[in-house]
Amino acid sequence: MDAGLIRSVHPTNRVTRDFEIATIMHPIAIRLSDPSDSLRIAEIQIATWRSAYSGIVPDRFLSSMSVAAHEQSWRRHIGHPHSPLFVATRAAECIGFCHVTPARDPDLEGGAEVVAIYVAPQCQRQGAGRLLMSSALGFAASSRYESLSLWVLTLNRAGRSFYERAGFTTDGHQKQISISGTVLDEVRYHRRTRAST
Repeated sequence: MDAGLIRSVHPTNRVTRDFEIATIMHPIAIRLSDPSDSLRIAEIQIATWRSAYSGIVPDRFLSSMSVAAHEQSWRRHIGHPHSPLFVATRAAECIGFCHVTPARDPDLEGGAEVVAIYVAPQCQRQGAGRLLMSSALGFAASSRYESLSLWVLTLNRAGRSFYERAGFTTDGHQKQISISGTVLDEVRYHRRTRAST
């Protein structure tokens, strides 16, 4: 991407222009996480839950989420070769993450699963989520997993739209989970990988 792209942006569109300049100066990179990322990963997860799930997940649960507890949990997941935890960075700062594991559902044996993918609210719609999902798909294919699946809250419209743009479709499976006494519906998304072709 060269400076000509910046000149092509309409001068009155300040938000778009600033985004294009920031993207050129500080491109997004994807790498495997290390223990030093655990705090930032926990912060991103909590910030994203409070932003995306407000009005869906009970407020008392969202307000009770603890960075310290989530950091400890994520630290245990870092460094496992068969369940990679990818992070998206810009200018050396972690702005998002994606955790991939072998599929947990018995009917998807031989597949992989995205158990978490979050981008910091202020960094969304800038390409980090797409790059993280591409990394998840690349890992699944190179590891010979036949498919990649994920579960999403039925009411999470923005998340579902993102997964559909990434080529995922619902496969008819649904389940219910309980968060702070509130029962919520989830739907499963699924897509084949290059390893299955």
